[in-house]
Amino acid sequence: MPTEQLPTQEEMEYLLRDDPRDFIAALHEYFTKVLARYIKRWSWGVLDPHELADACQETLLGIWERVQEPGFDPECPLRMVYGIARNIAVTMRRRKLGRRVRANQEAVVNAVAADLSGTTVGLEWRLLLPEERREFQQAVEEIIACLPERQRMAAQAFAETYEELRERDKYRLLAAAMSAISGKMEDVATVKSAWRFARETIQEKLAQRGFGFMKGKDR
Repeated sequence: MPTEQLPTQEEMEYLLRDDPRDFIAALHEYFTKVLARYIKRWSWGVLDPHELADACQETLLGIWERVQEPGFDPECPLRMVYGIARNIAVTMRRRKLGRRVRANQEAVVNAVAADLSGTTVGLEWRLLLPEERREFQQAVEEIIACLPERQRMAAQAFAETYEELRERDKYRLLAAAMSAISGKMEDVATVKSAWRFARETIQEKLAQRGFGFMKGKDR
């Protein structure tokens, strides 16, 4: 069935209310490719095909466990489906990147903030409350997930190499990291352009979400 002919929210809710097994079967039949694309985007494309298949299966398992919970509300089930898929994608992405990056996710976001602010983390970033820092981290993750593919790869490469980015050959390092992600030799100039477009978008989207302190000069 083509994507534009997928069962509607209302049809899926009817299936879920009638029999959760039919709901899961319909997800498997009609939404497998959709979920795979969704998970791939939220994982920033770092999962290989086997890991992506595991993520889809884990998503279906998580959905099945959720609908079995006492007092489960079957209203708007696709919202639940995408929420579970997103959480699994983010978890698997952090787990995989965690094997290659030597610091935690907050340090990566801290580096993004430093890059956007010019040279160091701005005063306002240092003064953010823990809850505000979590909101900022989530905002950065969501924005990166929605970037065009090459900008998303450039942002991922930045996250993986940020500890070395203060060296002189900053963009050469980014190009090497992005080459490992894309599977082909990446030109320094094109990687530099992709990251600059990505960081401009991140800065703009953060400002739209109220993080107006991100106003540094470009390097």
